[in-house]
Amino acid sequence: GLHDQDVLNLIKADRYLAEVGVRIRFLSTEFFGGLCEPSRNLSAVCTMHANCCVGLRRKIADLTLILHDWRSFMSLRGPDKRSASWSVPRNCR
Repeated sequence: GLHDQDVLNLIKADRYLAEVGVRIRFLSTEFFGGLCEPSRNLSAVCTMHANCCVGLRRKIADLTLILHDWRSFMSLRGPDKRSASWSVPRNCR
């Protein structure tokens, strides 16, 4: 019955992680971007997420914009890629 972020916070604080040798670290937004904190370097991004957005329809709509940006970026040639950027989310802010 908890929100996913609440569950993550409980897991991070659990002493058992240290006992089994698990370390948690935050991933750089350079490689793992999101709608609320997009990576500035489109060449480095591995994945995009929408965990800051509430509602499946909103997430899908704005991730579709991101997918369009990615496809446009991939069609560009070398120097033109430097000026590419993500669209501003319309549904998730």
